[in-house]
Amino acid sequence: MGCNLTKDVTPHVEEDHKAKNSSAKEEKPQEIQVQEQPDEGEDQAEVEEAVTKIQAVFRGHRVRKQMASGEPTKQQLEAEFSADDKEMVHAATKIQATFRGHMSRKKDDEVPKPEDGEEELDIDLSDPDLNKAATKIQASFRGHRVRKDEPKPQ
Repeated sequence: MGCNLTKDVTPHVEEDHKAKNSSAKEEKPQEIQVQEQPDEGEDQAEVEEAVTKIQAVFRGHRVRKQMASGEPTKQQLEAEFSADDKEMVHAATKIQATFRGHMSRKKDDEVPKPEDGEEELDIDLSDPDLNKAATKIQASFRGHRVRKDEPKPQ
């Protein structure tokens, strides 16, 4: 900001003005308070922090003010975009349909796979024990089906 924080602050007093006042009347000397120079180190760091904070607050204020003045009102938008403009209505409908399709596809992608406790197992189909087990299961089922289809003796 162009602030020089390392120099002492001294009031600007005109010498001629002071001389005129003292010659006309004898007044009590005025006490001038002079701000002391901050110590090098901690005080200087505090001053720099304060300056940075003030700058940040002002920048935020300026941006918020610009944003508020740049946003059009509802009446301004309605005046600019007429509902009777068929081309504008068609374009708006097309944009809305595209967006709805995008959201629908996004929702479909997020659907988790149903987990019914079924896990995909990695089974080695060339295992000879597996073939024996499958044959045994098939034979048991065929026997069950034959017994079920036979009429029961009375």
